[in-house]
Amino acid sequence: MFWDKISSVYDLFEKIYNGKVYMGTGKKVAELINVWLMVNG
Repeated sequence: MFWDKISSVYDLFEKIYNGKVYMGTGKKVAELINVWLMVNG
C-alpha cells in the first residue's frame, strides 16, 4: 500500500518538525514565566 511505503519518511519528518515546534514553545513559555516572575516576584 502507498501509506506503508511512505510512513517511515512521514514519521521522520514529523519527529523533526514537531521537535522544532516543541522547542520553540518551551522557550516562549520559559520567557513568559520569567517575565511573570519579574512582575509578580
